Amino acid sequence: MTIEQFRRRFGDEERCWAQLTRLRWPRGFVCPRCGGGSRGYMQARRVHECRACGYQGSVTAGTIFHKTRVPLRAWFWAIYRMSQGKKGVAALQLSKEIGVSYPTAWLLAHKIRKAMADREQGRKLRGLVEMDEGYVGGKERGSGRLGRFTRSKSIVAVAVEHWQDGEPGRPGRAPRRHHRQCVRLRGRTSETGERAADRQVC
Repeated sequence: MTIEQFRRRFGDEERCWAQLTRLRWPRGFVCPRCGGGSRGYMQARRVHECRACGYQGSVTAGTIFHKTRVPLRAWFWAIYRMSQGKKGVAALQLSKEIGVSYPTAWLLAHKIRKAMADREQGRKLRGLVEMDEGYVGGKERGSGRLGRFTRSKSIVAVAVEHWQDGEPGRPGRAPRRHHRQCVRLRGRTSETGERAADRQVC
């Protein structure tokens, strides 16, 4: 999605609320307490009232947007910016773009990252999967140890699932990268890597 496309879809607060409502309640409001439908919508407070139990609920309740004072369009922009590049966006830069303080921008970024990570917890990769190891932790001090001999770095396994034409990729085809997984390994042996592969790949 280009920036212009983003602005057309989510350029104002009402469009953002409408999009969130469509995603959460595609068939209309459903009470989280009893499953009843909506008696009416209170525009001033942006809440629905359940016609069965009288519970008043907002589409943001129970989400990362719950009780937020930051406009949804700022949240949507933060999600867009963090999903467009490998490194996301720095909190300082984000604070300037959406007009909030640095601590607020940092908190938004933290909540978005956690939501993205939580979403991937139960997912297993399928089809053609590439897997490799890497090291995280900055420059190694001392005698120039490399790879598995480093002491201060954490070893991680990174796996990429390839898809082609809406289906998991298969050998002999030219798939595109789809889902990715990254897990920290608790050991530095081949058996540790194999156990990680078993957990992440169908």
